Amino acid sequence: MKTLPLYFAFLLLPLVGFSQVDLVKWGGVYNNQPSNVPTFLAGYVAADEFTASSDVNLNTNWNGFETSGWGEANALADYSKYYQMSFRPTIGASLTVTKIRFKYQGEYRKFEVRYSKNADFSGSVSLGITNPAQFYNTGTQKDIATNIYVAAGERLYVRIFVYDKVGGTTWKILHTNGNNVPPTIQGVVTAPQPLTGTYTIGQALSNDFKTITDAANAVNNVGVQGPVTFLLNDAVYNNTLGEVFPITFNQFTGTSAANTVTIRPNTGVNSRIDAYNANGTVPVQAVFKMNGADNIIIDGSNIAGGTSKNLTIDNNGQLTYTNRSVIFLASPGSSNAPENVTIKNAIL
Repeated sequence: MKTLPLYFAFLLLPLVGFSQVDLVKWGGVYNNQPSNVPTFLAGYVAADEFTASSDVNLNTNWNGFETSGWGEANALADYSKYYQMSFRPTIGASLTVTKIRFKYQGEYRKFEVRYSKNADFSGSVSLGITNPAQFYNTGTQKDIATNIYVAAGERLYVRIFVYDKVGGTTWKILHTNGNNVPPTIQGVVTAPQPLTGTYTIGQALSNDFKTITDAANAVNNVGVQGPVTFLLNDAVYNNTLGEVFPITFNQFTGTSAANTVTIRPNTGVNSRIDAYNANGTVPVQAVFKMNGADNIIIDGSNIAGGTSKNLTIDNNGQLTYTNRSVIFLASPGSSNAPENVTIKNAIL
């Protein structure tokens, strides 16, 4: 049985929980197009798109997250009209939000920032009213110091309410175009304990991991303390959706013949893992690389203990000047070959 030296186990732990970092940003530009997707995530953080209530007409363009229709002059805040940012820690991690940052510009005199841990925004807490806000053509940076603890399993919703019109009707939060600081959440992440149990993988925020790559990185970083099963909830996993190939499992702590790591489609799901040349020049070495990792099971059946074939794994790389594989069993050292790796019920 291979063992992992203690000093090496400490090196694998993620460097979180010690200093304030950017947890998530909504940069406003993705793939060279205006976008609401989160563009930077610290480890163990998941986030939704940057949104707004339908009645303020969010238009994400090269100028920012632009809105209108917040109300008339001298009106009070209408709490049905808002911008929203939402995020959460993943896989047993926790986080503390220490600062909320954004740069604004527009034609309203006041705004209020509030947060809640409930999807319906009940029990919300105010982080203060800015009055008077800068308005018209001046972009103004707003940094709000906080100390909000978000436990494992919780989600934080942050809303911005704009009101009291001064002249026109538009108000926007600026993003990275123009070298502005985009909407950013800063804080500290406390890493999770070693994994055990069942976790889901998919693009929806309700999943534990967004990509198989993220799940593999978590195993590599924190190890396991019991059997682990990763259930695939989506039909497709590929480069476009954030996978980085080869998806690599290194030697990790806690592994044993009992403490296996299993990847399989969830009940009723047919999944395809499709690796291709993302930039047309770098070959795809493999879809999965077991880099000295032991006790890994890739089971293509979407029924526990079943024999149906509901998972296709395809190395669709078109560059043929190098060796390619679907599953690559690699040894990082002369005595560290992968052991007890099982591939079954899958179409390769």
